[in-house]
Amino acid sequence: MAHTRLTARGQGHEQIRSLHPAPWSVGEEDACFVVRDRNGQVLHRVYFKDQQGHTVFTRDEARHLAAALAKLPELWSNDTRYLAAVLANLPDLLRND
Repeated sequence: MAHTRLTARGQGHEQIRSLHPAPWSVGEEDACFVVRDRNGQVLHRVYFKDQQGHTVFTRDEARHLAAALAKLPELWSNDTRYLAAVLANLPDLLRND
C-alpha cells in the first residue's frame, strides 16, 4: 500500500489543498464517521465497528479522530509549528486513559 506523506509545506500540501478544498466536514454513516471536502468528496472514513460488528474504536473516539482530521485545512492555513505539534501528539490525543 502506498502512503502519501502529508507535510505542512511543500508540493504535497498544496496538492491536497487544491484537490480537496476547505472547509472539511464530518458526517455519520453506518458504523463510521466520514470526512468530506467542500465539494462532498469523501476523504476518509473512521470506523467504530468493523464488518463483523466488532468495535474498532469507541463511537466517541472515532468522532474525535474524524473531527481532528476535518480541522487539518484550518491548521495548514495557520501556524505550521502548531500543526506539527498536533500531528506529533496525535497518538497521545487519541488515548483514553
